[in-house]
Amino acid sequence: MSKHTWNDVHMVRTGKSLLKALYGAIGVFVVLFVLFHIGGALYVSSIATKASTAFQSGIADDLAYLKKQGDAVAENELVAKYLLAKDSENLITELKKEKDARNIGLMGVADSEGVVIGRTRTSGRRGDNVFLTTPLGRVVANGTSVESVESTSGFDPIQIFLSTGRPIMHQGEMIGALFSNYLADDAYAVRFKKTYLSPGTEILFYRKGVGIYGDSFADPETRNLINSYFNSGSLWLQGENSGKTISLRDGTFYLVENIIFPGLEQSPGGALLFIPRKDISSVANLTTALVTLFVFIILALCYHVRFRREEKGWRYRVTLLLVSIPIFSAVIIALYAQNIGFLKLTHIPYPLYNSTLRLQPEFGIYDTDFEQRFSIVVDTGDENINAVEAGLVFDPSAVTIKALDTANSKCSYIIENSVDSLLGKAKIACVIIKSGGERGSLTIADVVVVPKHPGTFTLSFDKENTKVLANDGLGTDVLRTAQSGSYRVDAFDASLSTTGTTKTKTPARSFVVFSPTHPNESRWYNNDTARFVWKGKSGAVYKYEFNTSADTIPSSAHTVQNNSVEIPIPGDGIFYFHLQLAAGGPVAHYRIQRDRTPPSIVAINLSTDKVVAGDVVRVSFEGEDAGSGIQKNYYVDLGDHLFLPIGSELFVPFLSPGDQKIVLRVYDSAGNFSEKFKIIHVENPQ
Repeated sequence: MSKHTWNDVHMVRTGKSLLKALYGAIGVFVVLFVLFHIGGALYVSSIATKASTAFQSGIADDLAYLKKQGDAVAENELVAKYLLAKDSENLITELKKEKDARNIGLMGVADSEGVVIGRTRTSGRRGDNVFLTTPLGRVVANGTSVESVESTSGFDPIQIFLSTGRPIMHQGEMIGALFSNYLADDAYAVRFKKTYLSPGTEILFYRKGVGIYGDSFADPETRNLINSYFNSGSLWLQGENSGKTISLRDGTFYLVENIIFPGLEQSPGGALLFIPRKDISSVANLTTALVTLFVFIILALCYHVRFRREEKGWRYRVTLLLVSIPIFSAVIIALYAQNIGFLKLTHIPYPLYNSTLRLQPEFGIYDTDFEQRFSIVVDTGDENINAVEAGLVFDPSAVTIKALDTANSKCSYIIENSVDSLLGKAKIACVIIKSGGERGSLTIADVVVVPKHPGTFTLSFDKENTKVLANDGLGTDVLRTAQSGSYRVDAFDASLSTTGTTKTKTPARSFVVFSPTHPNESRWYNNDTARFVWKGKSGAVYKYEFNTSADTIPSSAHTVQNNSVEIPIPGDGIFYFHLQLAAGGPVAHYRIQRDRTPPSIVAINLSTDKVVAGDVVRVSFEGEDAGSGIQKNYYVDLGDHLFLPIGSELFVPFLSPGDQKIVLRVYDSAGNFSEKFKIIHVENPQ
C-alpha cells in the first residue's frame, strides 16, 4: 500500500466524507435549533402560566384569610364597645392584640361616619374620613363587605396593600367599619415568594406611575439596579410591558410577567414576576453544541469505517479535529448570539436624577376635632442624597402649623426648623449623614396642623426654598418635582346627616364633596371624566353645575338623587363642581385641574452627531408646557428600550460603532409626555 500524504486521493476522499458529515451535522443542528425554540416557547408559556396562576391563587388566599379574620375581629364585643365610646386608646390596644394573634399586617377602625378612630401602625393619625376618600370605604359605607388590592390615602397614599373592609354591627345597626391589610412591602414580598412561588422566582410590587413599593430580591446591589431601571417613568410601571426576557448583573435570565391589579374603581398598580428561564444558560448552550459535535463525529467515523477503511492514520484524526473545533465554536457563537437581543441590566450608564418631594398623605378629608400630621417625604429615586431643604406655604387664616416635628426624621442634623404663623410659611433644612448618602423613601419631618374652621386648605412647596441635593461632591439639585397637598376639614357627626343640627361652635353641614378621579385639588390630572361623591342626607335631591367659575350657585338644570355623579371634562384648564340641595342652602365647591395636552420638546442639542467610538457626547434638552407645567428632569432611552431619568443635560460615551439613537421623553405635571430622537453616527477609530 502506498504511503498517504496530505493531498493524495485518499485525503481528498476523506475531505469529501467529512463534508458530507458536516452537512448531516448542520441538518441535525437546525432541527435541534428549531426544536429548541419550539420547546423554549412552550416552556416560556408554561412557566408564565404556572407563575401567574400561583400568584393569583396566593393573592386570593391572602385576601380570603384577611376576610375571615376581619369578620372575626368585627364581631369582637370589645371592639364595638370601645368604638361606641370613641375610646381610641383601648380600641388600639385591642386591635393590636387581634392583629398579632391572627397574623394580620395592620388594622384600622372607622366610626359610622367613616372617620378613623384608631390604627395599629400609625396610632397618632386619626380623623380622616375613609368612607369618602377610599374605594373600599365607599363600598363599606353601604354596609357591604369587600376585598381588593388598593393604593389609597386611607392609611398611607404611597403604599399598595391587600385590604378587606367589613361593617361593624351593633344591635342591628352599623356603628363603624373595620379594615385589615397586608402591606405589599419587602417583608410581604419575601413571605409571598416563599409561600406561593416556585424556587428562584422573584417578585416586586409597584404603584402605577409612582414606583416600586416592595420586592423579594436579597442582594442590595440587584435591588438598587432594579429600582433604577424600573423607575416612575418606566413603561413597566405604566402596565404596558410584559412577557419580556431580561438578564441581571449575575447573568441570570428572567421572564418578566406584569400582573396588573384591577382595583375596585381603577388600577392601583401591579406586580412584576421575575421567572428564571432555565432554557437560557451556558449549560443549555454547551449541551446543544456538544450534541451537534457528537453527531458530526459519529457521522464522520461511521462513513470512514464503512467506506474509507484505507484512510487510517494520524492525518485523518488531525483533519477531524481541525474541522470539529470550528463547528463547535460556530454552534456556540450561534447559540449565544440569539441572547444578544435580550435586555441586560448590568449597571447604570450615567448619573440619574429622579428625586421627588411629597406630603404623605397628599389629600384627604378630616374631622375638625382632630389635630393632623402630614409627613414631608423625599423619594430619592435613583441617587444617593445627603441634604434636603423644604419650604411650605399655607393660609394662616385656615390652619395653624403647630410644629415641624422631627422625631421620626431620617435627618442627622437639622440646619433650620422654622414656622412663621403670620406670613404662612414654614421651612426645614437638614443634612443626612451616612456613608454613601441615603436613598429610598425618607421622612424629613411631620407637619403638625391644627385646622381653624371647616373648609379646604393647601400646603404648597415653595419652589425657591425647596431642594434635594445629591451626594455627588457637587451638591447637585436632583429634585424632579414637589407635589403640594390639598385637604378638606369638616364636622363629621351622625346627627348632621339626618337632622341638620349643629355641633358645638361649628356650622351645620349638609354634605361634603370629594372626587376619586381628582382627589388633590392642587394637582393636575389627565382624566377625560371627573367623578364626584359626597356624604349627605339620605334620599335628598341635589342640583349641580360644572364650569370654570369658582362660586357658581347651581340652577335646577342638572339634578341627582344619589350620592355620586360622573361628568365629562370639556377641555384643559381649571374647572369647578358646584353642589347644593335642591331645596337650597349652602353650596359646596370642588376644584379640579385637567391637562391632556402633551408638552413640547423645544430642542435636543448635541455637541456633535458624528463621533469616533469611545468619544463622549454632550446632550442638552429643553421642553415647555403651557398647562400643568414641565417636570424639571427628563427621561432618556439610549437603545435598551428603558427610559432612565436625567437632568437637563447628559454626558454619555458611545463605545460601539454604528448609528445609535437617543430618544428623549419629556413629562408635564399631569403625566402627559412627548418623545423626540436624534441619531449619533459612531465610527471606528482609525
